[in-house]
Amino acid sequence: MWVSDSRTLMKTDRAAEGLPERIRPELNVEKWSIWRPANSRGGPRARTFERDVRLPDGTRIVARLKVAPTTEGNLTTEDQRVYYALVRLWEERGRSATLTPFSLRGLASTLKRKWTPQTRASLTASLLRLRGTLFVWEEAYVDGSSGRRLGLLDTFNILSDLKIARHQDDGHVTTERGYFRFHEAVLRNLLAGHTKPVLFEVVLSFKSEVAQLVYSHIDLVLSDKTSYERRTAELFGDLGLEGETYQKPSKRREKLEPALKELQGVELTTGRITKAALEKTRDGADYKLVVRKGESTTTGGGGATGPGAGMTPPPVPAKDAPPSEAEDLVRHFHRVFHGAEGALPTAKALDQAADLIARLGMERARHVIDFAHREAPKTKHRVATFGGVLQYATAALHDFERRAAAEATARAQQDQQEQARRATARAQAERDRVRAYWEALPPERRAALDAAALASADPADRAAYEAATAPPVRRMLQAGLRDAHLRRLLGLPAAD
Repeated sequence: MWVSDSRTLMKTDRAAEGLPERIRPELNVEKWSIWRPANSRGGPRARTFERDVRLPDGTRIVARLKVAPTTEGNLTTEDQRVYYALVRLWEERGRSATLTPFSLRGLASTLKRKWTPQTRASLTASLLRLRGTLFVWEEAYVDGSSGRRLGLLDTFNILSDLKIARHQDDGHVTTERGYFRFHEAVLRNLLAGHTKPVLFEVVLSFKSEVAQLVYSHIDLVLSDKTSYERRTAELFGDLGLEGETYQKPSKRREKLEPALKELQGVELTTGRITKAALEKTRDGADYKLVVRKGESTTTGGGGATGPGAGMTPPPVPAKDAPPSEAEDLVRHFHRVFHGAEGALPTAKALDQAADLIARLGMERARHVIDFAHREAPKTKHRVATFGGVLQYATAALHDFERRAAAEATARAQQDQQEQARRATARAQAERDRVRAYWEALPPERRAALDAAALASADPADRAAYEAATAPPVRRMLQAGLRDAHLRRLLGLPAAD
């Protein structure tokens, strides 16, 4: 998780290099296409999303998310921008665990919108939808602070608190202040770094709502890939673009083509779109979206080449400032690959590390580096910079999950063996205590105890003892009655 000083330094450094500004909204919300075009037809309607999820132990489950809107309408691409603006305000105002102050006029400024009565009404409606739209997560919400997938999380809203106070003078609004607070589950993940980087300025730049939806989708799926292809029928399903008109491939193409023009050359959080086009599918029944990702053009460097080109060192942190997780990860890379302890992370490496942590978490991100160090020599691949380990992320994640599953199985077996050992030791201690008590009794007390044991025994056990004629059988049954009676006297559980 970024500490305050590190965030300030990185923001200043990115601005100095001309890099797009990044915000870090909550990861679970980013993984589902919950936003709809603001101009889409139809009234508020609940939607349910489902997808198959493979757990680290290899089992597969169905993750399900239900989004139930209020009478204010469905969540839209305008609401997505407002949500991102709130995340930015929350970050700028110190990442508060309680309430974050704001004003509608300031929110409009963050969104680069002119201040008009229509803007006030639009922002208010968006905030009410973010406050009122109900989410029900079934095996779909991951708590980043613990790594647990929650079985059910209901009564969930993106905003748990929202207040807008207006002061009017002669019918005109003269002052307007308010506050908001993210839902506890969202806030916990934001503070734990369970987030996804988003280029806020890029999102604001889109004129087409479909371009914004497609961009958000491919920025997520291309985080660890360089290419993406999807038939438009399935793509529209992924994006929640519904309507009878969209059943026709020609209408889907008509909707996508203007949006794809906006996407050409646009920066992603992990590179740049070098191609975004539609191509006919092999069977001719549909079109497919084809997207290719290349290196970012905003990494700086002034055209330099060779190792370290385009990597400008960030300002040296304050002496007493604790290192961020991204800095720790980059330094771990230098220790593992170069045996260097005092390496100064570059801005590019810190961004790459932060993205990796946001996607995988710190433990898995460290495993990517260790895995790459182990596997690179097998293919004679020389890793010189942090970016060189990213190509191993997918294979490293599979390796991590396989090892984690094996370790979990081994721990479970050890736990079972330990529980069995403790149960055996406990049973032996109980037997020893019963035997010691009996052996300490004088003969007359033993006879009296056997009589009491017989009198207090279960009627069926007593009848079995009295019916026995063979001396060995009577002694065995009497010993059982005696043991049960002694256990009751000593406060011990009955024998298994």
